[in-house]
Amino acid sequence: MPAASHHRSTAATASSLLAFTALVLGPWPGDGAAQLISNLGQCAAALGASLACGLAARRCALPAERRAWRLLGGSALSWGLGQVVWTAYETTRVAAPFPSPADLGYLLAVPLALAAMWTLAARSSTSTHLVAALDGLIVAGSLLSVSWALVLGPSYRAGADDSFELGLSLAYPVGSLVVVSSVLLVMTRAGREHTAVPIVLLGGAMLVLGGADSVFVWNTLSGTETLVSPADVGWTAGYLMVLLAAATSPRDAGGRAASWATVASADASAFRRAVLPLTVAGAALAIHLVRVLRGSEVDAFLAVVALATGALVLVRHLLTMQENQELTRSLRSKIEQLTEREEQLSHQAFHDPLTGL
Repeated sequence: MPAASHHRSTAATASSLLAFTALVLGPWPGDGAAQLISNLGQCAAALGASLACGLAARRCALPAERRAWRLLGGSALSWGLGQVVWTAYETTRVAAPFPSPADLGYLLAVPLALAAMWTLAARSSTSTHLVAALDGLIVAGSLLSVSWALVLGPSYRAGADDSFELGLSLAYPVGSLVVVSSVLLVMTRAGREHTAVPIVLLGGAMLVLGGADSVFVWNTLSGTETLVSPADVGWTAGYLMVLLAAATSPRDAGGRAASWATVASADASAFRRAVLPLTVAGAALAIHLVRVLRGSEVDAFLAVVALATGALVLVRHLLTMQENQELTRSLRSKIEQLTEREEQLSHQAFHDPLTGL
């Protein structure tokens, strides 16, 4: 898409979100109308994102990118249908069962989004699958520990009507944490030189959706839920960002050939892949240290997650050392082969092959 068209699409999306926010969170047009506008806006954003992802998939030349857009479109469709069901319950004033078909749509959106993100990561990843899996677990464990300390833990201790309701409520932010961790890895493993998919914009959308889920759980379990909340704006913003990413995805996505600049940036990409999980784990450790220094009570679950994450960091370090040793041995073997070949060529250059002189 031309730059001018991209800027216009971005401005139109931002303007629509600002107008939506003003309507649903402002003093006008009233709580009932604001709730209806909020529900309809969320439905339109998610279903529109699903349609845009389907169209983006048709423009892709690479099968991996086409599959990723379809999975992401399926995720948005699932969430949008769940929101349609929820809107019907609230509009007709019918008491929604728990769990309801809306919950099924919301929850199914998580694994589909996760599959879409990993489809993009698998295409351009140059590390082993085991190291990539460890990176994902380290980031997920670190984000879980931070979220548990700041949001999930207080929500869990606040309790709910029963354990099933509590578990289902916590499934939303936990699933979002897994998707967000995958997004962070994709943003380092799938460089913009390798793919025409707007990874950064999609990553920002998943972060916004994850934040909205956390706000929703906090309001629900703390008893501060209202007819319209900032979480509604977050969900709408997240799917508008997905819609924008799909609508502005270039038509030649996947049709670019690798360039020397892409090859030259491989070392920098590898460095980012190694630094990201360690940086997130370090940030989580810093937050826990601050809590301990302030005299906060030690949480057993938090301690287990922190120990498990630390063990994963150690395992990843050992695997990296093993990979480096294998690369060193491979390099030494190639040098020996080249040296032997050079000696053979030198001998042939100064000796007659018929007489041996």
